[in-house]
Amino acid sequence: MHGAHHTFALALSLALTFATGGAMASPPENAPSSALTAPDQEFLKKASTDGAAEVSMGRLAIRKSSSSRVKSLAETLVGDHTKANRDLAELADRKHVALGADNAPPSDAMDHLVPLTGDAFDRAYVSTMIAAHKKAISLFEEASHGRDPDLSAFALRTLPTLEHPLHMAEALEPAKP
Repeated sequence: MHGAHHTFALALSLALTFATGGAMASPPENAPSSALTAPDQEFLKKASTDGAAEVSMGRLAIRKSSSSRVKSLAETLVGDHTKANRDLAELADRKHVALGADNAPPSDAMDHLVPLTGDAFDRAYVSTMIAAHKKAISLFEEASHGRDPDLSAFALRTLPTLEHPLHMAEALEPAKP
């Protein structure tokens, strides 16, 4: 009797597995597809911090700039980076990577911009955005070749969001002698 009970239990288990398509053994939908490498985790954290800093500086430029073109650049940056930051946070959450607070930590660039006014502010803001976007593009290009397919796809999808404002900022930069 014991052997028959064991055989019935095994048959029932196999039948349930086949009936559910093996779904009972699959991981939860929000489980990470694979553990992220340390460089991939660092990318998420750096992109998050830098993105938040650019939004903060953009908001400052919207308030302080004396140029409608610089304000337009800042508005574009705030809108684009806010969406990219939200997408990045969702990706980090799916990958179980803690990004920390939503606010950017104080930065040297922000500290440099705050006391400036007028044309000096506009020049410094544009210069800061050019340098920041060149670094960000390099960071995202590197991440686009990473091991995690979701992270690579995010980086590739976000690159145009970084390239467009770089071109806008470069168009605002005064010609160099």
